[in-house]
Amino acid sequence: DSLEFTDRSDKMRTDWKKDESIEIEKPIDSENTIEIIYDQVIESNDIPYMKIINSLLTSGLNSPFYQEIREKRALCYGIGNYIVDVGDVNILMINVMTSPENVDELEEGLNEILNNKEKYLTQERLDVIKNGTLISKEKSEINAHTSINNILDPNVNKVYELIETVKLDEIYEVYDKYFTLDKFEKITDKDIVE
Repeated sequence: DSLEFTDRSDKMRTDWKKDESIEIEKPIDSENTIEIIYDQVIESNDIPYMKIINSLLTSGLNSPFYQEIREKRALCYGIGNYIVDVGDVNILMINVMTSPENVDELEEGLNEILNNKEKYLTQERLDVIKNGTLISKEKSEINAHTSINNILDPNVNKVYELIETVKLDEIYEVYDKYFTLDKFEKITDKDIVE
């Protein structure tokens, strides 16, 4: 069973059916939050692999980022990673909403995950992502007449082509090019001046 935070509280539900909760050690004060974005430019030919890697890290309640950073350590409200296209530039971003006093521990947790790919990016995890992506592909084909995802993001079809045959060592090869925290630039919402 997965653990989920109750909305804006210092309790975490452990069992929804029994309505059981536990106190968390580090409640995040919603009025004292900081948004952190870690970003870096990536090569366009790596995007299909990066989309799979992003899913490995953040897709679902059992993802490494969600489990290690949000659930076990209670360091953030939300954490995700995604790719943004700005003209011809592709930017990989990790986005986290946390409290300022949690930033150092958050970065320790991110480093632990990013520096231990064999622990967190496993064949079992890849199989889960493959299965989910193949289901999405099938739904997309069924609803092709109403879907514009492949028009908005031409990499969607590239991911669909790659997902059936991609191997974990190929994922690791691309992962190693980008996924250490020191390769990312860090910006916070407090750094942005209007």
